[in-house]
Amino acid sequence: MDKRLKTKERILDAAWHLFHNQGFCDTTTRQIATQSHVANGTVFTHYPNKGALLKEAFDKQACALILEAKQTNKQHSPRLSLRHFASFLYPFYIAHRTLSKTYFSELILSGRSESCHLSLLEHEIHQGQPFLKSKVPLLIDLYVMTFVFSEVDKHDDVGNTLRLLSTKLQHIG
Repeated sequence: MDKRLKTKERILDAAWHLFHNQGFCDTTTRQIATQSHVANGTVFTHYPNKGALLKEAFDKQACALILEAKQTNKQHSPRLSLRHFASFLYPFYIAHRTLSKTYFSELILSGRSESCHLSLLEHEIHQGQPFLKSKVPLLIDLYVMTFVFSEVDKHDDVGNTLRLLSTKLQHIG
């Protein structure tokens, strides 16, 4: 890995650590720069703003979970695959509730297509499946909105959120 990529990775790792421990709002780019041993301007060389750092750091963590879940996914339908991946991702979202709210708020306002982990999830549930490709984005939207609405209703229980998703998935033909 070249020096530029190593620096970017250090910044990303420091940002995730600080966001996780202090929260997004209470973390400054100066703190991220200090933690990653770079100048404050270097952070902005790699990321246009703190929100972009959160997006990439969150996606990195979520993508790792998707790849982990892929190893045990034995489902044959996209709906059941999505439910399987949700059993890995929903606990992560709930464990990082404040960061998840910020991430999904930004995502909904900026457009879902900018999410690396949701794009990977979409690819994984469609991969090799005889399923109309046009339905996969609908499944992803349903997946995201189920989590968002569970947060509004303050469901702390992953099981309840997964059951709600399962119920909704049964209605998609």
